[in-house]
Amino acid sequence: MPHAARDLHLSRFDLTYDVMNLPRCARARTLQLLGGGVAPPVKHLLTKEPSHV
Repeated sequence: MPHAARDLHLSRFDLTYDVMNLPRCARARTLQLLGGGVAPPVKHLLTKEPSHV
C-alpha cells in the first residue's frame, strides 16, 4: 500500500472517526497517538522517493 500512495502522488490522508462518546482524556490520547505515532510515518512514506524507478 505505501507504494500505491506514493506512485499515485497522494499528498493527503483523511481520517474520519467518531469520538463524541469517548471521555475527554480518551479523545486527547487518540489525537496524541495519531499525531505522534501515525502521522509522521505516513508523511515519511508519502515524501520518500520511489526506489523502483
